This record gives sequence, C-alpha cells and structure tokens, in this order.
Amino acid sequence: MISLDLAGAFTGKGLEFEKNITIEVNDGIITDVYERRNRGTDLIAMPTLVNSHMHTGDYAFPEAGNWLGIEELVAPPNGLKHMLLKDTGIETIRKARVEALELSWASGVAAVADFVEGNPDEARVPAAPKHIILGRPGNWFGRMDGLGLPDVISYNMDVLRKIPMEFGNMPILAHVSETRQLHEINDFKIAMDALPLTAIVHGTHLTREEIRELAERRVGAVLCPRSNAWFSVGNPDIASMLDENVLLALGTDNAGWLKPDIWREIEAAALLLRSQKPAFNDPVEIIKMATLNPLKIFGLEDTSISKGNRASFMLINSRPLAIGRSRDVAWSVIKRAGPESVSKIVVGQQ
Repeated sequence: MISLDLAGAFTGKGLEFEKNITIEVNDGIITDVYERRNRGTDLIAMPTLVNSHMHTGDYAFPEAGNWLGIEELVAPPNGLKHMLLKDTGIETIRKARVEALELSWASGVAAVADFVEGNPDEARVPAAPKHIILGRPGNWFGRMDGLGLPDVISYNMDVLRKIPMEFGNMPILAHVSETRQLHEINDFKIAMDALPLTAIVHGTHLTREEIRELAERRVGAVLCPRSNAWFSVGNPDIASMLDENVLLALGTDNAGWLKPDIWREIEAAALLLRSQKPAFNDPVEIIKMATLNPLKIFGLEDTSISKGNRASFMLINSRPLAIGRSRDVAWSVIKRAGPESVSKIVVGQQ
C-alpha cells in the first residue's frame, strides 16, 4: 500500500479541490481519500489527462510544408502529409509514434486517441499511455478500437450506412465542419444522418442550432483550438457548446505541426472561451475536457480520485504554480501548469 500526504487534490467526479488530502492506494485501487489537519508535501493530485485527438504518424516529418493551406497539406488522399506517409519508412513512422506517446506520458497523459491513416496493426506501438487506435473504413475492422473518419464527404452513403454494423459499440468519431467549405456542403447533416456518432472532431463552423442538435442527440465534440488557429480555419464556439451542455474533450491534432502537449490545448481553450464569454468563471469545466469527459467518449472507466476507483492520477508540484497563494486553484492549474509541473504519474501501483 502507498499513502500520499498532499497539499491538495481535485477529487470526485466534480473535481472539487480539497486541501491537505491523503490518498491511499492498495493493489492499484484507491482505498481511501481523506482530509488531514496538517499540510503534507507541495504536491497536488488531479486525474491523468487524455488527448482525445492526435495524428501520431506525421510526427515523422515535423514542420513539413508549413507554408501550405490545410487542404494542400493534410486533406486525403493527395495532401502532402499523405504523400509523405507513403514515402516514409514504416520504422521511421513507428519510432515517431513512440516518441509522441512517450512525450505525452511524461506530460501526465494516460490515454491518446490516435487517428490512424493506413494499417492500424502497424500503428500499434508499445508505450505507457493507453493507445486508442481509431482507424478508417478498410480491411482491418477487428484490429481497431474505434473509427476515426477524416471527413464524411469522401465516402458514399452505402459505405457510411454499413459502418454501424461493422463497428458495433465501438467509438465512432468523424472530422466535421473543420473548414467553412465543408460546412457549406452540409457535412454536418450528412454525418448526423448517416452515422451513430460518439463525437465529432473540430466542429469549427457549427451554428447554434447544430450545436443544440449535438446536445439533443448526445454526440460529443473533440475540440482542437490550436490546430484551428494554425491552419487558419476559424474558432469553435466553445461558449455555446458549454451553454448547450455538449460533452467536450480536447485534442492536439497533427503532431507534425502542433506540439502534442494537451496542457497547451487546455490553456488555448480557456483563452478562446474567455474571449467568447468574458464573464466565464467555471475553470473546472475546462479541466474536465482533458480529464473525465473523454472517458465517457471512449468508454473508459471512471478514474476520478474517489474511493474504490482504480488509481490513475498525477502529482503536480504546486510551488511554481503559487498554489499556496492562489485564490482559484483550478484557474492556476489551467494557466500556469504544464508538462514540467508533473512530478509523478500514479497508475496502479506506479
């Protein structure tokens, strides 16, 4: 058994921050969480992070074609990225995937949803984070953990309508309305009519009515604000999505052009949200986008810091974040924490 005396922890499904907390773990299970009178270490605990949208393959050729627009660079099948994936050796790509996942793990990320181009078997690599392989329609359905469509307009309706039969209860995600052009050709309507979606990715140009439809049909949204900014495609309406109670998660998108650092994504989402709704002051909702919300999207077990749950949390050095003087610890974590803040990851008995 391990017993951790901490300066505080974000506990339970509500991520309530409590000071002077002890967490006890036995055989990988949290056996107790209780408050003490005296302060422990300078460490605080919060659930591990989830990167809900990453393309790890293009980490094999970072910054290639930076001057190109999104269509020329990443659109299948003729974007530069797809040409480079074909021309780059499997082992080079494999090593890049491992590096991206190891970097994620060191940052406190315990699960990565990897949108894979090509054979999912070749994408599976031994790495500490849970590697969720989201493939594309093809010949490898049994080897995937779910489906990650690059768009819906590249497939005819017969293919789209067969997807539910092939994938059963697996997560089904699709890039939707990332660009204005895709939204104008009604890709949102096609996606919602043809697929039992678990979540859309991006949704940069959705209207308030479409956002409301997501909520009504219990379809989540994985947002990538840094990617949207880099590719100059616009900004997702995070404020409306929260107002309509859409289940939100965050992803870093293409590792070849955006550092796979979910901490940066958390801060970017917060800044964008504040620009859309200046009075917004519920930072825990932003933290949930990178911790507990994705667990529901990908069908993973609850890893909130609660008695009886499997241990899956990280310890953050609170001193450089000035947590001891902070008037709002959740905002301090969002604006001041990063990979360098992670002192230890406790998953099971680790």
